[in-house]
Amino acid sequence: MANQKRTTSAVVTGASILLIAAIVYHVYAIRSAVRSFREYTGEIFEIEHRAIRSLPIYDDFITDEKEGRLRQYLQSAHMKAAQEQGIGPVTSEEEIQGHVSTGDLVSADIGENTLHFFYNVKKEHRYLTPTALRGLRRITERFQANLRKRVDMPPVKIAVSSAIRPTSYQKNLRHRNVNAMGESSHGYGTSFDIFYDEFYVSPPPLSTSSCLAQSCIEALRPKIGYMTGASLRRQLRAILTETILELQDEGLLYAILERRQRCYHITVLKGD
Repeated sequence: MANQKRTTSAVVTGASILLIAAIVYHVYAIRSAVRSFREYTGEIFEIEHRAIRSLPIYDDFITDEKEGRLRQYLQSAHMKAAQEQGIGPVTSEEEIQGHVSTGDLVSADIGENTLHFFYNVKKEHRYLTPTALRGLRRITERFQANLRKRVDMPPVKIAVSSAIRPTSYQKNLRHRNVNAMGESSHGYGTSFDIFYDEFYVSPPPLSTSSCLAQSCIEALRPKIGYMTGASLRRQLRAILTETILELQDEGLLYAILERRQRCYHITVLKGD
């Protein structure tokens, strides 16, 4: 009986020690995760703060002269360029795929290193002519370069809210969008819209030994990128506008500022 009591006591003691050790470990893990999370959010704040200090606000950057240049080439100019350089107008999604098979249209869909993302664009419509896709990439690359002239920050992705539009889709769109013309340069694969109210700031890489912090922050990182982009929207839009004006002045594209749809309508004129 005495041996049994000693065995029971040893088991209880051992179990208590294991329980205490588990509690200590979890308290340490939680504190470590909280510390890592605070450090990471501090990095995010520093990125925002540097950008706010270094980049102009759109309302301060824009002038009547600059805004006028964003309406220098209107619908007729875009249509003329599209008809001379494009493929269309395409009438259906099936026709889009036909042009894809011949190489006249290429996918503009996103990849790991793509510097744009799609904002409310059907996967079936994420296509452009090769020249237009090169033009989109030129905008994103120049945008990064113009940012780096002023501030050290991670890559910022721009939002593409429209690419190719078949005429069937365009007709339906006219009932919802007053800016959607009866005939659009979007149907030729040469034009796309950049939504200037949304940006994605690539979050910095995570460096922590805490598995708990790693899993929590990795789950939040995509949302952090969009939230940071929203907080810097007025600054980032100023640099985007500067970029578009530069490339238009260089004869590489036409741009129209569309206020109601909060986008820049872009028609690419030249390739590389």
